[in-house]
Amino acid sequence: MFFKFKKIILFTAKEFVLRPDLTFNEVYTNLERDIDFVDNSVFRHGLFAKIRNQKFEGELTKEDFRIQRITDYRNGLAPIINGYFETENSKPVIYVEIKSGLAIVVIFYILLFSIVFTILKYSIFVLDVNILVPSIFAMIFMIYGVLMYHNECDKAIEELKEILEIEDLQ
Repeated sequence: MFFKFKKIILFTAKEFVLRPDLTFNEVYTNLERDIDFVDNSVFRHGLFAKIRNQKFEGELTKEDFRIQRITDYRNGLAPIINGYFETENSKPVIYVEIKSGLAIVVIFYILLFSIVFTILKYSIFVLDVNILVPSIFAMIFMIYGVLMYHNECDKAIEELKEILEIEDLQ
C-alpha cells in the first residue's frame, strides 16, 4: 500500500504584485498617511489606547515596508505584511508578502500534533470521554484560529488595495 503525504500548512504565506496607477510619491504619501509608527507601549490596546486613524502600524522606508493591520483588540494571528517597491516603465510596482509570525506557527503546530495524538490515543485504545471531548473542542478552536488568520489576510490586502487606490489585483 502506497501512502502519499502532503504538507500540512496552516498559515500559508500569500504573495501579491500591486500595480497602482499612481506615481511613486503618491504611493509613498498614501502609505505614510495610513501607517502609524510602531509604539511598543503597554497602552496600545484597551481603555488607555490612543485613538488612531491609520489602518496599519509598522515601518516604512523609500525601499520597503513592514506593517500589520491595526485592530482595537489583541490579535496574535494578525499577519505581517512585507513589501518592497520597484519601478517598471516609470510606474511603481509593489511586491507584497503576507505571512504569520514564527512563534504563532510553532505554537499552533505543537498544539495540533498534541491534540491529534490525544484524540487518537483516547478514541482507539481507551474510550475516555473526559479527555476526548475537550480535545475535540480544542481542535475546533484550532480550525477557527486558522480561518480567522486567513480572514485577517483578506482584510489586510483589501485595505492595502484601498490605500493604493487599486480596483483589482493585476
